[in-house]
Amino acid sequence: MLTLNPPPQIRDIVEKQLRGLDSAPGEEQGAAAVTAAAKVAVHVTLAPALANKGPAGATLFVAARDPKQPGPPFGVKRLPASFPVDVELSAADAMLESRRITAGQQLEVVARVALGGTPTATSGDPFGQVSYHVGKDGKLNIVIDRLAP
Repeated sequence: MLTLNPPPQIRDIVEKQLRGLDSAPGEEQGAAAVTAAAKVAVHVTLAPALANKGPAGATLFVAARDPKQPGPPFGVKRLPASFPVDVELSAADAMLESRRITAGQQLEVVARVALGGTPTATSGDPFGQVSYHVGKDGKLNIVIDRLAP
């Protein structure tokens, strides 16, 4: 069928169907299950020296980013800033369908108290971060112990 040189949009559909025929039954479902099970797990605490930095009712953002790929995070949660807190990020926490947490990714996880309540970091926001290898690392600790410049 590809030898008939179909238009690009039709060619893409045909190639996808052919790849599906080449995979073993259930293989695509298995890959989807692995992606769905991929998660980032962190335990977030606030350093005692920064305990007075946040107003009551402040917001905590926990985001997983690829430091080598600019753009929206692969997963993000917005929570009340009360500590300690355990947070899990998965594909369900993605901002975009095309940027989801998957096994094998090396991500940077940032926990930040948003003094202004906005998702964009501002000077003086307390934060902490850790490098996370999805699928290899278990629950890691993040200590919020620095201030954004």
